[in-house]
Amino acid sequence: MEKGIAAMEQASSTKKGGKRKIAIQLIENVDARNVCFSKRRTGLFKKASELRVMCGAQVRVVAFSPAGKPFYNFSPSSEPTNNNEAPFPDLKLTCLGRQASELCAKIEASKRRNESLKARREEMMKESVWNIDVANADLTQLMAAKKALEEVRVQTLSPGEMSLKDMVALLSS
Repeated sequence: MEKGIAAMEQASSTKKGGKRKIAIQLIENVDARNVCFSKRRTGLFKKASELRVMCGAQVRVVAFSPAGKPFYNFSPSSEPTNNNEAPFPDLKLTCLGRQASELCAKIEASKRRNESLKARREEMMKESVWNIDVANADLTQLMAAKKALEEVRVQTLSPGEMSLKDMVALLSS
């Protein structure tokens, strides 16, 4: 009798199925990953439905499978009228709008940089180093003009165009 109880205790301590903790990391096996996505997607949609019922919230969930296929879950009032209608008709426009905003910001930054360079050039043109007579200048004046020209060159280059020599010249000035 005691052997039977010990065997049952041992069997109950070594679980073969049921709930257990798993490490949250990418599943290497593609088939296992797809199965896991399918099961967890169902659970996610169930939780969204519960949230909708319990709180009266409008819930939209879009989940993309590992293969890139979209799966939707909607509040009843926000469901598309037909299957071909996109669930988020303005989503593509929103993405395009965001890209347009980013491009506009880059253009504005380039304009500001251009204005800054123009202002710097105006300042440098007023400085005496730019108004020297090269034919009659001494060595120190020529070296100062060379250094000023190198600084302008380095400032007008974008970081990707800078060579090691340019970076050294920038750091030494």
